[in-house]
Amino acid sequence: MGEGTLSIRQVAQKAGVSSKTLRYWESQGLIAPAGRTHTNYRRYTQAHLERVLFIRKAQSLGFTLAEMCALYLSRNLLEAVAAEWGE
Repeated sequence: MGEGTLSIRQVAQKAGVSSKTLRYWESQGLIAPAGRTHTNYRRYTQAHLERVLFIRKAQSLGFTLAEMCALYLSRNLLEAVAAEWGE
């Protein structure tokens, strides 16, 4: 693995979910790996881990997967607008 990247197992352990859950969330469009190793293993970054933790928090608050997708898209949009305006 490259420097600063995490395996699916590492992300799962740090976030308290299973690798199977991460693969399911990937299939639903909630997360996507940063890339893959030459042996086709998924690679994740710290930002991916933070996204998984955000999903877990939203889930604990009762949000559905569809609502979490909308929440995350809204969050990304707000961050992009803030960055553009120098906020």
